[in-house]
Amino acid sequence: MPKVTITNDRGLVQSTGNGVEIASNLTLTGALLTSVNTLTGAGTPSAVSLTTTTTILVTTGANAITLASGAVGQIKVITMRTRVGDATLTPTALEGGLTLTFNTVGDTVALVYNGAKWAIISNNGATLA
Repeated sequence: MPKVTITNDRGLVQSTGNGVEIASNLTLTGALLTSVNTLTGAGTPSAVSLTTTTTILVTTGANAITLASGAVGQIKVITMRTRVGDATLTPTALEGGLTLTFNTVGDTVALVYNGAKWAIISNNGATLA
């Protein structure tokens, strides 16, 4: 993996091959864009990508989706953009429930993996069961 170098007004923050640790405040001006994937379809269970920050749901009927365990501190955002049928998310482990159902355009959930389960940071409209 190539090295990543980040600097700020105090100079070099830290350069590593596996990530970046920020030793002081870092200011970001403008938009923060993260990687996105889209799950489209219905029927066969679809796995939410763990290599992107955001997953967009486009259903063509009822859709079952899964979410595997992540890395400690990993954040995942899932949002419904187009709805023909509900999308039911079943993570391997979820704090406070077993599933999240997205049944309205705009339903969005932000999750963080705590080392044992996905914990809900924010839920805008998805049904927790």
